[in-house]
Amino acid sequence: MVVVIAAAAIGGAALYHHYQRTGFNCLPPDFPAYPGTGPGAYNYALNGATPGSSCNMVFHSNDSTSTVLDFYESRLGAGGWQITSSNRDVGQIAFTNINRAKTNGSVQVVAKDGYTEITIQLFSP
Repeated sequence: MVVVIAAAAIGGAALYHHYQRTGFNCLPPDFPAYPGTGPGAYNYALNGATPGSSCNMVFHSNDSTSTVLDFYESRLGAGGWQITSSNRDVGQIAFTNINRAKTNGSVQVVAKDGYTEITIQLFSP
């Protein structure tokens, strides 16, 4: 029983330190973070419906959809990320990681009542 409690305490401390450094964020550290946003929602699955992991993050910004799309189009076109398609009419950018070929996902940018919602989905093997 003592071993189980100690293991839980160590695991809890490790999780606390991870989130203290990174926040509630399942995106890789080299993924472009839109400035001035914090997560509005978070979902991470390991070996869910598809093998590997999936990350779903939702952020809120006071900037326009156009400004947010400009940011992601410029950042996902450099630094190890590559845009595979972009449709500004629906606010969606699909991307892949050139260093980790099977890592891919999308950014969806939608105007809401008083803010812009940014949804990032990332899939990796």
